[in-house]
Amino acid sequence: MPRREPNRNTTILTATVLTAAIIGFLVWARPVVIPLALAVFLTFILSPAVNRLRRWRLGRLPSVLLVVTAAMLVVVTFGWLMSWQVVSLVQELPDHEAKIREKLDAARATLSPDPNGSLSVFAKNVEKLIWPEQQPGAATKPVPVVIESGGWVGRLEVLAGHGAEAAAQAALSFLLLIFLLFGREDMRNRMIRLIGPRHVTATTKAVDDAATRISRYLRVQLVVNASFGAVLAIAFALLQVRYAILWGFVAGLMRYVPYIGSVIGLVPPLLSAVAMSTGWLQPLQVLAVYLGVEVIYNTAIEPRMYGKSLGLSEVAQILSAALWAFLWGPIGLILSGPLTACILVIAKNVPQMRWLVVILGDEDPLPPSVTLFQRLTAHDRDEAEAIARQYVKSTSAEQAIDELLVPVLGRVQAALDRGDLDSDDADYMMQEISEIADEIDDTILPMPVDSDTAKVRLLIVAAGGPGDRHAVELLVARLDAQRREARRLTET
Repeated sequence: MPRREPNRNTTILTATVLTAAIIGFLVWARPVVIPLALAVFLTFILSPAVNRLRRWRLGRLPSVLLVVTAAMLVVVTFGWLMSWQVVSLVQELPDHEAKIREKLDAARATLSPDPNGSLSVFAKNVEKLIWPEQQPGAATKPVPVVIESGGWVGRLEVLAGHGAEAAAQAALSFLLLIFLLFGREDMRNRMIRLIGPRHVTATTKAVDDAATRISRYLRVQLVVNASFGAVLAIAFALLQVRYAILWGFVAGLMRYVPYIGSVIGLVPPLLSAVAMSTGWLQPLQVLAVYLGVEVIYNTAIEPRMYGKSLGLSEVAQILSAALWAFLWGPIGLILSGPLTACILVIAKNVPQMRWLVVILGDEDPLPPSVTLFQRLTAHDRDEAEAIARQYVKSTSAEQAIDELLVPVLGRVQAALDRGDLDSDDADYMMQEISEIADEIDDTILPMPVDSDTAKVRLLIVAAGGPGDRHAVELLVARLDAQRREARRLTET
């Protein structure tokens, strides 16, 4: 009995419903899924330390407990330090209102000397929005009195509820972390069974390779981001910027957010320097130091540390950051890079998920010859020339003609034979290919010729359609006239 092919509409509907169900589950089950994601993230980072302790003849359970305890101490220490800094900042910031007003007045006077100018009026309106003042002679409006049920007890209950929820999620994350580190091999075997039990060897290599690459990437990312924050904290402390440790921590944390994270990390220390310093020198120093460290890390440290990229495209990183932020809020924005990298590495090693590589990866979705054919079909001469020039830069002019233009001629002829192209479009595309080939010829240097060498006579026959005739034209036009004498025959 012949096997029935699945209906395309049914497949699309099933994929749509499944995607919607997964997204709905991720939103609905956030109290459980977010701790699980954090536990998996920490598992990849801490598993090498557990393996190192086990190689030192320490048992599995003591190794896991020792590593998790050390991680908890680091997290609690940084959490307490950041909380103390934030509380001190909130208490101190209102005391700097005079300095902020002075800087706004100086900036307004510099940019718009005319007090009645549009920029000055705009700055005054902004200042009124920040510090509303009662105008002289204006009637004082009564302040409405709102009686809230519960008073401070109700607010305390709300704060206690949020604190208990955060503490419960943190406890769940560390509990899951312990079990994932302790049963890592068991989880790997279950993954192998789900992915492909009939191909144990290939599946084992794929899973181990994915785990190794993800673990290394996340560990290097942690080291780079932590060192970035530490360098900035030290630099800010030398510049006598208040709360330098807090701003270094924020800058290192924001580097997990792709592309826009560096900009977000710059805003808090810059605003703090503007608000708390007596002049504009310290804000300019903060800006210069931040940009300098960012450039050094982007150009020198990150390429050397990361080595070969995981292959995430820029658009995929931005869209994934927006998606995870929508699903899980700020924690999703921070985890968007590691989560997307994990998904991509797994998809590269699981045949059933290869379609995600096309969506998330930075590899060219189509071969150059197919892309050139597609652009010529759309009559996009400019992009077609750009594709050919790029191919010449990466290979050579001769290879561009043999491996790029000639295969495109074959595709044009095949499309013409199938009826996908009419004769006018086919003639246009073949003519464009010939002109692109002429431009490529200008980059080929002539070879020296020995006058005593006899010419080689060639007879070239174009036995097929227009594609073959244009291929013959390409060949004859590129033969050295001083070395070879070519004669072509075409069908009449």
